[in-house]
Amino acid sequence: MKNMAFEKVWSGTAILGCDRMVLHPLMPYLRNDIGHEKESYEMNFEFMSRICEAAKKRGIIICLENMPMPELSLGSVPAVVDFVKKINSDYFK
Repeated sequence: MKNMAFEKVWSGTAILGCDRMVLHPLMPYLRNDIGHEKESYEMNFEFMSRICEAAKKRGIIICLENMPMPELSLGSVPAVVDFVKKINSDYFK
C-alpha cells in the first residue's frame, strides 16, 4: 500500500527498528456498526489484506488491535480470531 501517510508510518517503524506495527480495525461507523456489519467487515478485509502485502515487502508484522466494543463486527475475541485466520498471512497476527 503506497500513500504518503503510510510511507511515513513505514519509515517511522523502520527508524525505530521495529518489525511489528499495531493497527486497530477500521471503524467507518465509529463505535457501532450494527446494521453495517458486512460492509465494515469487507472494508477491513480489503484494507488489511492490502496492508499485509505492503508489510510483507518490508518484513513487518501487522498486529490487529482488539477493540472491546461489542457493537463492532470485529469487537469480540472470536470475531478477531476468525478475521486473522481469514486474512491468512504470516504478516498479520
